[in-house]
Amino acid sequence: MLHPTYFIILSSLVSLGNAQDLGQTIVGCEAVSCPMDNFDPHCTVTNITFENIGLTRIPDVPESLDYFSIVKGVNISGHGANDFTSVYYLGTPEDVSLDELHGCAVIFHDPPQDTFDEFSSHTCAEVMAQRCVNAIQDRASKVAEGKSRDLCKALQEDLLKNDIDACDNLTGGGKGIGHISVKDLSKLENIEGSRNSSSDCWPILPKSANLAEIFTDEVSTPQLPILS
Repeated sequence: MLHPTYFIILSSLVSLGNAQDLGQTIVGCEAVSCPMDNFDPHCTVTNITFENIGLTRIPDVPESLDYFSIVKGVNISGHGANDFTSVYYLGTPEDVSLDELHGCAVIFHDPPQDTFDEFSSHTCAEVMAQRCVNAIQDRASKVAEGKSRDLCKALQEDLLKNDIDACDNLTGGGKGIGHISVKDLSKLENIEGSRNSSSDCWPILPKSANLAEIFTDEVSTPQLPILS
């Protein structure tokens, strides 16, 4: 069973980008045409080579955020290793400037109470429960009212200070939302120029879209005993 780090995007934007639908809720290397190496896919972005990627549109957002995406790349540290690194990116249409993007990414670092099969895929609402997602979005809206500076810092302080009944059992044992951090989306930087010179893959659709790193998550799983 896997306990993923997960997050939600809370944002507002004026402009609207060009669209391209995905065939499924979450697509991987086949959809974005990752290069193959001995029949195994890989995708190198900047200096990190991923064994696989996942791409999904951000769901349930205002029309102005249609076709914004989240991309996750997974790097395994050597053959058979138990340590792996996940890098999360924000995908935006080519005509969107990050400077105009006023919003926050709320990152949940503690594993959710519910567990999922290794090869299954689930939306944020399925992992967290829709009522919890709605409650966090409501709190974000209240924090944002009349506040133009340090919104993400204020949101993080508010979420940590106030109990959210709808998320009371998110991490189990009535411990609430657990450890979180909040990233300001307007401070992200698109991958371009010399930073992208070593890339052999662009895991986003359409290919004209931009990618900006949100955060990196390093996970070490315990070595399982081998019985003989």
